[in-house]
Amino acid sequence: METPDDGLFDHDEADVTIVSYMFACAKSNQGVVRVLSDDTDIFILLVYWVYRANVQCRVQMKGLDMLKLNPKCMRLLGMHALSACDTTSYPYGKGKVDAFDKLLLGDYPGLSDVLGEKGKTNEELVKASKPFINALYDQPAENDSALQTLHKEEHSKTADTATNRTKPTSSHSTCTSTYHAVEGSKLQSTP
Repeated sequence: METPDDGLFDHDEADVTIVSYMFACAKSNQGVVRVLSDDTDIFILLVYWVYRANVQCRVQMKGLDMLKLNPKCMRLLGMHALSACDTTSYPYGKGKVDAFDKLLLGDYPGLSDVLGEKGKTNEELVKASKPFINALYDQPAENDSALQTLHKEEHSKTADTATNRTKPTSSHSTCTSTYHAVEGSKLQSTP
């Protein structure tokens, strides 16, 4: 891929385009494909899709234990969407690094087993997302009111109320947006 005209998509989402270029190169037996980026979104999407497509790869990154990450690769897409991808708002006061650290420390099967699967209800989406979101805010997994309460508590800690941050009462819409982002990503980016 040498020019944008060689791309696989008609839009300018750099993270999706880079991932699609990598798969196009891998499928055409280009040998070594090297992706250099300091963008967390690209890292997360590449690790997820490379793992899912069983593409042979080597990640060179300080402080990353791939043996620890491998079982969690299928959960990266859900974690990515819940911690703010291009189409979802991010949890107040939490970023990708916090979310990635929590993913490494815990077990959140709902991030891969429910998010992005067709036909899920809002209740199923909230139930699947809740343990991860609760962990992100250091709350017990079974805390039923944590989504609403935590967002409200985090919002009240500071006067900074940027519009792209999750609102105190928006846990259902956040989970629904996440579901559609993951489902759409699976449909659009399937190698």
